[in-house]
This record gives sequence, C-alpha cells and structure tokens, in this order.
Amino acid sequence: METTFSFSKSKLLKIQLPESGRVTYKDSEVKGLQLRVSYTGTKSFLVYKKLNGKPKRVTLGQFPSMTVEHARKNAQQEIAKMFDGIDPNQAKKAKRNRGVTLSQCLEDYFLVHRRLAESTKLDYRSVIKNNMSEWMNRPLLDIKRNDVAAKFRHMSADKPATANKCMRVLRALFNFAHGEYEDDMGNPMILDNPVTRISHNREWNKVERRQGILKPNDIKPWWAAIDRMVEAEPSQHDTAGTLADYLRFVLCTGMRRMEAATIRWENIDFRNDCMTVVRTKNKKPLTLPITSYIKEMLKRRQAEKVSEYVFNGRGTAHLKDPKKAFDRVGEICGIRVTAHDLRRTFISIAESLDISPYAVKKLVNHSMGGDVTAGYIVWDVERLRAPIEKINEYILKQAGAIETAPVVSLENKRKKTI
Repeated sequence: METTFSFSKSKLLKIQLPESGRVTYKDSEVKGLQLRVSYTGTKSFLVYKKLNGKPKRVTLGQFPSMTVEHARKNAQQEIAKMFDGIDPNQAKKAKRNRGVTLSQCLEDYFLVHRRLAESTKLDYRSVIKNNMSEWMNRPLLDIKRNDVAAKFRHMSADKPATANKCMRVLRALFNFAHGEYEDDMGNPMILDNPVTRISHNREWNKVERRQGILKPNDIKPWWAAIDRMVEAEPSQHDTAGTLADYLRFVLCTGMRRMEAATIRWENIDFRNDCMTVVRTKNKKPLTLPITSYIKEMLKRRQAEKVSEYVFNGRGTAHLKDPKKAFDRVGEICGIRVTAHDLRRTFISIAESLDISPYAVKKLVNHSMGGDVTAGYIVWDVERLRAPIEKINEYILKQAGAIETAPVVSLENKRKKTI
C-alpha cells in the first residue's frame, strides 16, 4: 500500500497492522497530516512540520474516534499556528501549566525529587493537607502574596513553629514551580514566589530550638518506667517488649526514629559485631559497632524474631508508631521525651565524655561539611567501638543497670545538633 494517498475512512480501515514497530502514512490532501499505525493496533492522527528548522509532531487524536474530516480541520489549525511561530505542543503544555494546582505541584515535585525519603514526602503532604487544605485544588497562579501573608499571620497566632514550617514548604514548591512550569513561549509561568512577602516584612516567627534531653538523674526513672510499661500490659507483652527494646536501642545508638524502626536482620553482622542502617536521612549508609548491651538485646530478639525487621510491628511490617510508647513511659514517670530527644541525649553524653567531635559525627551520621581535616581521616567501624561502648557504659550506669557512674552535668554541654 502506498504511504501517501488521500485519506478516507474506508482506506484507513483497510490498513494492515505492522508485525512490529509502527508505520506512518501521509495525507495527499493536507500536507503535514499523517496517520501513525502501531503493531499494537493504535492508529493516531498527527501533524508533522518544521518550526524554526526543528521538526515538530503534534498528536491530534485516534482513528476512528476522530474522523478524517475532523483530523484535516485540526491539522490546518495547528499548521496555521506554526506558520505564526507558535509551538502547539508548548501551547498545550502552557495551558495545562496555567491550571496546575497546589496539590498537582506537590506531586510533580516528588516526581522530580525522586530521592526524597518517604518520611519527607509524608511530612510535606501532611503540612499541605492539615494547613492549606482549601488551597489544594487552587491554581498556583491564584495564590497571591496577600493570601499567603494573611494565612501566615493567622497560623502564627496559635502555632508559630507550624506557621514557619508550612511557609517553608510552600516556598519550596513555588521555587520549584518557577523552574518547572513554562508559558507558550518557554518563559517561566510562575514569576513571583508569594512567600517572599514574609521575608520582605521580616515576619518569620522566632521559635526557640527544642532542647529536650534526658538529664543524668532522669535516665534511671525513665529506664525503670520502661519495665513498668511492660509489666502493666501483660496481654500485649510481645508488643510492649518490642517497644521497650526499641526505646533503649534508640538511646544507646543515637539513631533517628525511623532508622532504628526499619533496621533489618540482614543488616546485623554478629560475626563482626556491627550493624548497617541503609535507610538514612542523608542517603549515606551508617555502619555502627554492636555494643555488648545491644548484642545481648539483639540475640534475645533474634531467638524470637517474627519478621525481617529487628523491631517488628503488626504482622511482618516494621514498627510504625513508637510515639505511643514514649507517651506511655512519660505518663508513668513524668519524664516526657521524643526519639529526637534521645538522639540529642546520646550526642550530649558523647560530648560530655570528651569523645572526638569527628567520632560523634560518624556515630550519628552527620555530614562533616566543609571540614578539610575530616576529609583526611579514614574511618573504620572499629575506631567507633570504644567511643560507643563508653557512651553505653555511662547510660547503663546512670540507669542503674550496672554500677553507678559519677554524675556529669549535661546542662552546660548541650550541642545545638540535629
């Protein structure tokens, strides 16, 4: 069959599907109108024409849903646009961009930033849903500076820290939108970031950084409250026992909440007494020595393991919501801390014991930043064994699990470290 002929319904219906790939046919009536036939059975009308020396293909629709007459009419319209220097594909994209909503922008942001941790994605979604739900289906172009300023002031009255966080997320999305969405001339669709009004007026809330920590004299009652939590819930002994181990594990390793919750048995190496956390905040695997106390805990848990995770939740999943355990322990002893407070406690204890700042950073997987000296240090997991054993010994002595240690005040040695 000739590849160039006068399109008609009867002729197009007779076209046989290729065995593989696709074949293109050209209409002799309207120059530039084509029909692309795929081996899968799809027959699509399209326009092919060069614009500024570059080939452009514009898909019109599928045959036979789109008739030959309709295809010719649409093709002539698209060709006319290209004669005027307009790229129809860019115009279609621009039309979609003009209607992009806050919710769509968030999903596009995640598609582009594929390496974002799932916890970060959940956090961003939560921020938008809980604080800007009325804007989720609103086009970005309709969110103005006055709207943002009014919302920020309203939120700041009751939740200044949340207001700051909410606006930081919104600012990130608008910065992303500026580079992502273009008009039909290829220029940025979003020219203004409405959150800049807050910076211009210097309205950001001054929020004191959290300094929660387990003080030396708090460790023993908090540690004992964990045992009381297990004893008070005999019907849920397995769950309570897992939570108890998890709380102590976080304190004795300084790991982040989800780093500890998602650690797998396959990442535990008893032969070399070390463990590796794969899912970390900075995407860099963290390998730590297993201390004597942690090894005893892990061996006990391994003998009764029910899933691939060290700290199992329901079924075969990992532990999901340790917050309830922190709340329960807090109710028992009156000392309320979070997982991050335990991490802060671990770091503060390390500093109080005069452990090298470089070793502390490696233990908690913090970046060395632009420290030139740190770049010359070759780290091996064994170099961290003595420091982490020393920290664990201090914690266990303060907890009353072994002989009492001399009290070292952490009050004046806190580090503003996250």
